[in-house]
Formats: sequence, C-alpha cells, structure tokens
Amino acid sequence: MIANFDWKDKTILIAEDDYYSFMYLKEILHHSGIKMIHVENGLRAFSECIKNNQIDIVLMDVKMPVINGLESTRLIKKYKPAIKIIAQTAFAMYDDMSKCINAGCDDYITKPIKPEELILKLEKHFSGKASEQVEVKFLN
Repeated sequence: MIANFDWKDKTILIAEDDYYSFMYLKEILHHSGIKMIHVENGLRAFSECIKNNQIDIVLMDVKMPVINGLESTRLIKKYKPAIKIIAQTAFAMYDDMSKCINAGCDDYITKPIKPEELILKLEKHFSGKASEQVEVKFLN
C-alpha cells in the first residue's frame, strides 16, 4: 500500500492489452486515489487522450494490437504534447529504451514492473522533482 501519496486529483490512462498486467497495475495504484482509465490497444489510447482533457499521464504498453504503443505515442504527442507518457515493456535492451524516448515517451519502465519504481516515476512526473528527491514508503 502506498503510504505517502494522494493522487485523487490525478488521472492515469493505462494502455495495456493483457488483463492480468492491468489488474496488477490497478492493485499497485488503487490506494493512491488516482483515477484510472483502461484501454486495450494503441488506437483506443490515442482516442481517449484526444477526447479526455483530464489525463495527466499515460502508462503505455509498447506491444499492443491495432497500433503499437510507440505509434500511439507519436500520435498523442502530435496533438497533446503536454501529456506525459511512460513506456512499459518487457524489452529491456538499451536500444529499446532509446526507441521509446525517440517516439516521444517521457520515461520508460521495464516489465515485470516493480511497485516502488512505478510510484517513483509517477511522482517524478506529477511533482516535477528528480527521482532522487522522491521518497516512497509502503505500508504492509
């Protein structure tokens, strides 16, 4: 459980085609109060970002159906450049990270996602602070 974050005024779009991966992310984030929107492909992620002005951050799976996460990111950034996008992928090579950043992602996290790492990245983008300045405490 997250002990020191209250994100009731924040909205995250979770673009994830794997139901169990989404449920895992939902479990990590549900104590934070953040509003979660779930889509299952890159086209729906783009559409949701265009129509919903409340989205603060997109957690974008890279490998998704219809259009992949990187193409979706390019489209979102073309129309809504201020939305922060964190790529999530099982591909963990250096080249994969640079592909995500070059597509317009603001950050990158590898699967399996560690709760502490996800919370740090989200708080970094919500607060504008460097990761080293963010402290995460979990309650058991």
